[in-house]
Amino acid sequence: MPASIQWNQSNLDRAQRLFLQARESAINSGEARLAAMTATNLGMIATVRGDHDQALSYHRSSLADARSAGLGDEARMALNNLGLLQTQVKRFELASEAFREALEIGTRLGDLSKGMLTQLNVARLNSQQNDLPAARAACDEASMMARQLGDTHTDGEAAHIYGIIARAAGDIL
Repeated sequence: MPASIQWNQSNLDRAQRLFLQARESAINSGEARLAAMTATNLGMIATVRGDHDQALSYHRSSLADARSAGLGDEARMALNNLGLLQTQVKRFELASEAFREALEIGTRLGDLSKGMLTQLNVARLNSQQNDLPAARAACDEASMMARQLGDTHTDGEAAHIYGIIARAAGDIL
């Protein structure tokens, strides 16, 4: 059974073994995109298990694989994942740097769809740091992108974050 199915069935040990095999094969055959994707998946498994150091290592490997092959979208995804992980462990400056670079890559690629998700992550980061004006600005940007793309799900996520910001500001209980 493919690794992604094992993961969906919550068989993380089996999924991890399969992703490791796929990653080794990708590296040996020079398939940078697959190497980056499998490293991302292994990083997510490590995050689920609470092994932040291992997750960081895999996400950094994913970024290195993507950069070495000039794969902008995969690099952006790896940076977003690094930003999320750094936010989770309260390394806010490193999270901010990762998100900033992910947004820069998105701008170069001209793709709003993933940029709006990164903007929402920036809004969450800023909210955790109690920088509510910056959180609102990032949320505004994500919401504007979502409306341009007709993405009601992401616009709904932005509304959720606006609520978190309002509560933090004392506007609601």
